[in-house]
Amino acid sequence: MIIDVQVHVWYSDRPSRPWDPSYRATYREKQSFLQHAGQSNGPEMAKLEMAEAGVDAALLTSLGIYGWDIEHELQAAEANPGVFQVVGVVDQFSPGVKAHIAASAERGLRGVRLLELRDPARIARREFDRVLEACSDLGLIVVLPMVYPLNLELCELFRRFGDVFFLFNHLATGYAPPILGFRPSDPFERLDTILELAQIKNLGLKLTGAPALSREPYPFRDIWDPVVEIVRTYGADRVAWGSDYTRTAGLHSYRQGVDYLREIPQLAEEEKQLLYAGTVIQRTGWRPA
Repeated sequence: MIIDVQVHVWYSDRPSRPWDPSYRATYREKQSFLQHAGQSNGPEMAKLEMAEAGVDAALLTSLGIYGWDIEHELQAAEANPGVFQVVGVVDQFSPGVKAHIAASAERGLRGVRLLELRDPARIARREFDRVLEACSDLGLIVVLPMVYPLNLELCELFRRFGDVFFLFNHLATGYAPPILGFRPSDPFERLDTILELAQIKNLGLKLTGAPALSREPYPFRDIWDPVVEIVRTYGADRVAWGSDYTRTAGLHSYRQGVDYLREIPQLAEEEKQLLYAGTVIQRTGWRPA
């Protein structure tokens, strides 16, 4: 079984499903806006792409185009419960956020994406505590980006919410794929810090978009060693494979983004089974049909 831990679905801005007005204002000068503007990748298209790539199921991850609204993803999960579940954004300031998370969990929410969970002052104010308490109560994972330098307040928060499983995006490298117009000379320059974080036992990593960091064609051999070192340090049961294929399609095919792990001889078959699906099943409780 192969479960993609990060697939974005959205439609082009249209009257029947309009984008949040703030999206353009916030992102129009950023490459991420150009990647999504004027395009669509609805759930039905995602299913076709997944079938072509040999992917059985996916966690639909909110992109932010619809603001705090995750109805698009939840409706897809309700219509295809054996194929899709959801990692959604939430408004931590909403008075009813706990009830909203609980209701969404009944419809397919398996995790919460907290993109702002990186500001020391906001963590000190315990701005995210209600959301994290809800995730603890419901067994939901929490997904977040890594930003350097490492925020020690964040590490303390991980320990304070020890019942919550946190997943850093993109192997915690701090680089979101694809790196258009820019490639770091050493994308794993912070590998020592990434490995040190493995001491926090409720912390894991999403193996999303890793081939975008490669300077070689498929099977991306120049990233094999750091990927193996990360998997061995954390344990494969704390690392989950994902494609982020809508962002990496200009660099390699979806199928290549799936298959390269199979080519790494240092990874045992049992480890690959965990990376491709077992970790998601263990951490979310969702076993696709």
